Amino acid sequence: TAVGDDWQSIYRFSGGKLELTTRFNELVGSHTLSKLQKTFRYNNSIADIAGKFVMQNPEQYKKHVITHTQIENEQVEVLDDLVKGQHSLMLKVKQVLNTLEKSDPTASVAIISRYRTQLNKVQESLASQTIKNSINFWTYHGSKGLEADYCILLGFEKGKLGFPSEQQEELLVESLLPSLDNFPHSEERRLFYVGLTRAKHKVFIITNPDSYSVFIKELIEQDYEIKLSPKLINT
Repeated sequence: TAVGDDWQSIYRFSGGKLELTTRFNELVGSHTLSKLQKTFRYNNSIADIAGKFVMQNPEQYKKHVITHTQIENEQVEVLDDLVKGQHSLMLKVKQVLNTLEKSDPTASVAIISRYRTQLNKVQESLASQTIKNSINFWTYHGSKGLEADYCILLGFEKGKLGFPSEQQEELLVESLLPSLDNFPHSEERRLFYVGLTRAKHKVFIITNPDSYSVFIKELIEQDYEIKLSPKLINT
């Protein structure tokens, strides 16, 4: 028996190889495939958006995830980072936390970023603030297998330190890593899927409306059923 989740194949840097799951028949041999397509953690809004996003890559298995929790309203919200007309990621995070503290003060919250340096800055900015909610600070890689009631996802700007990362591996390092399928940002897409599905109830994604990443561009332009900040609707 072999168990794996091709949608969460995010550890190429340590030897993880997507095709060991998606091309099992070619690489290992004849088998019977059983797909687990029921989840009790998150709702149908999160499942539909995360599943649609990751399955844009034809290399991924096609699955239709059924959720135990069914809701009618969008539970993935994309927010701009503007506060009183100025870009401020830290203040926007505080705004979201203040809102959650009023509506659900006993809930757990995870703040998730592509890079630890950004998380450290957010954590430092919140150090002097009294927060009733339980707050976790995770990288996308480190969040795998974890969960929180609400998640705040960061880092969706263009550039080498954005999400998806535009930083190229050194040629020597790349030559030592497992092969990667040709779909653009394939592993970074799976990493985004992991971040989205850490939330039980709702996901807040914060981005710069003047330089948002290709992931946000896709969410806006391909009619994903998300709640969108007015500053992003006409960009």
